[in-house]
Amino acid sequence: MSSETTSARERIDFHVHIFKMSDLTSHVVRDLIEASNPEMGHGAGAEPPPGVVDEVVPIWMMLAQLDAAGIQRAVVLAQETPGVGIDVRSDYVLEYCADSERLIPFVSLNIATEHNYRKKLTSWERKGAKGLKLYPSYQFFYPNDRRLYRCYEMAEELGWPVVFHTGSSIFANSRLKYALPIHLDDVACDFPSLSIILAHCGRPAWTDEAVTLARTHDNVYLEISGIPPHNLLKYLPDLPRLSHKAIFGSDWPSTPSIKKTVDGILNIGLPESVLDNLFTNTALSILAKDQP
Repeated sequence: MSSETTSARERIDFHVHIFKMSDLTSHVVRDLIEASNPEMGHGAGAEPPPGVVDEVVPIWMMLAQLDAAGIQRAVVLAQETPGVGIDVRSDYVLEYCADSERLIPFVSLNIATEHNYRKKLTSWERKGAKGLKLYPSYQFFYPNDRRLYRCYEMAEELGWPVVFHTGSSIFANSRLKYALPIHLDDVACDFPSLSIILAHCGRPAWTDEAVTLARTHDNVYLEISGIPPHNLLKYLPDLPRLSHKAIFGSDWPSTPSIKKTVDGILNIGLPESVLDNLFTNTALSILAKDQP
C-alpha cells in the first residue's frame, strides 16, 4: 500500500524539526542529520561554506517532504536544549511557520533560564504558538518537579498540548533518568485537562510504561516518532487497540524522508481505521482543544 492509495483525509505529522547550522554545536547531531539526509550536510562538523545560507531546512524543502508523503500539515518543534548542543529558538520556529498555514509551531522553554512561564507563553501564543515541547533528558529536569506546575497550568489554560521527549537518546550529555514516562503519571493526575504527548513512546526500554500511562489516563497520548516502521508492532503490539491514543510523527530530518516513514507504516498491514486514527483523528482531536 502506498501513501497515494490510502484515505484522502487530512494527515498530520506531529513531529518535525527545523534548524540553522549555527543552531547545532553537536557534531553527533550534524552527522546524524547528514547521514539521514545527505543533501543537508556541509561535511561532518563543518560550518556552511562561504555564500551558503545558514538555513538548512528551507520552507520549500519542508513542504516538498510533506507533499511527497501525502501529509497536509506538520507540527514544527522548537528545541531550546543548549546542554546537548541543539538550540533552535522558539521565535525562529514561530517566524518560520508564519510563512505557511500548513505548519503548526510548538515552542520550547529553556527550563534552566526561564521561570516567568506566564509572560513567555502568553507572548508566544500571541505570535501563533499552538503547543509546547519539553525535553527532560536534555534540559535535566523531572517532569513531575513541582516548579514546572506553573508552566503546565498556563499550557492548560491556553488549551495547548505539551509534548515530552521520552526514552533514549544518542546525544552527548543527555540524562536518561529524566526521560522515563512514569514521571508523567503525577502530571497526568494533577492536570487532567492537559493533553500530554509521549514523544517516542519511551523507546526502546520503557514502551510498556508509556502504554500503561496511555491506558490509565484519558489525557496521555503515544507519539510514535523515532520507532522504525518495521519495529512498530514489536514495540507497540497493542497499537491497533490503542490507535485512538496514538499519533504519527516522523522526527524528520533526523530520519530519512517522511514519505519513506509513511510508506513503511502503510506496509505493515494495519487496518484502515487504525491508520485514520494514527495519521488524522487523534492529532485533530488534540489540536482542536486550542481553538476558541
